[in-house]
Amino acid sequence: MQNFVIVPDSNSDMPKELRSRFKIEDPIKSFIVFPDGHSEKVGCDWDCISQDKYYELIKSKKNKFSTAAVSPEQFEQEYEKYLKEGKDVLSIILSSKLSSTYNYAYEASLRLKEKYPERKVLVIDSKRYSTSEMLLLIYASNLRDEGNNIDETFAKLEEIKYHLHQAGPMDDLLALARAGRISNGKAFMGQLIGVNPIGEVSREGITSVLCKVKGSKAALRVSLEYMKRTIIDPEKQIIVIANSNRKEKAELYRQMIEREVQPKEIIMTDVGLATVPNIGPGLCAAYYYGNELTESLEAERKIFAKITGKE
Repeated sequence: MQNFVIVPDSNSDMPKELRSRFKIEDPIKSFIVFPDGHSEKVGCDWDCISQDKYYELIKSKKNKFSTAAVSPEQFEQEYEKYLKEGKDVLSIILSSKLSSTYNYAYEASLRLKEKYPERKVLVIDSKRYSTSEMLLLIYASNLRDEGNNIDETFAKLEEIKYHLHQAGPMDDLLALARAGRISNGKAFMGQLIGVNPIGEVSREGITSVLCKVKGSKAALRVSLEYMKRTIIDPEKQIIVIANSNRKEKAELYRQMIEREVQPKEIIMTDVGLATVPNIGPGLCAAYYYGNELTESLEAERKIFAKITGKE
């Protein structure tokens, strides 16, 4: 194996068992602020509050969780541990369009370059979040196992990240309203008639709603059709399905994908504690490698329009 470690941030939502399988280091922990005002460092695992307790708390509008980015000093301290062991560091970080986290990590890498000129700290702006960031970590691990050095792995990931798609609905519009992503009026009316927005992550690293479908099962069907029209060589790849408090829906989606797409493997996972305050309950989405994303998601919008007969 090449002598470099792969270090994620906590927004990658990669649980312990997957980190072990793909030989990914523990994440650099960020902060979550609880409704009572106290804050704790959290990684990708639900180790300071259970999922059941979390989702029970956020049913009430008065209970709000928030997140805070890692400081450059903390990144520097974490990366330096590996440099002292004679290992280079490849770090994959949350989209710079969603947080200052990448900028802080990159700042730390520049400081360490001066202290350890013989070593490397390469930081990738994933242009992704949560499970799509996790999928990029899986590709990084596989590239390393294939014998690619840190520079080769970095370069290939910079290409791969623009091929990573998201396909799946969000059904809790009230949670989106509480997060300030849509108005309360739109959330209430959409929830009333069962609207399920389906989003995709752009090249810039921002999620945009490309389609709205009435009904949960219909939304999964549209999402699956979008996947079938954009995925590349499914029989060779891993698809990851993530959910935030929608396990039954995720299992139904898994069965649909397994039957109609037949990928090499499907991994089921939960949105992690560091990410779910910004997403809320209601997400059920699959992440996979497909056609290169277009500017402003123009081609992707047209695909949804064709699927839904709105072209």
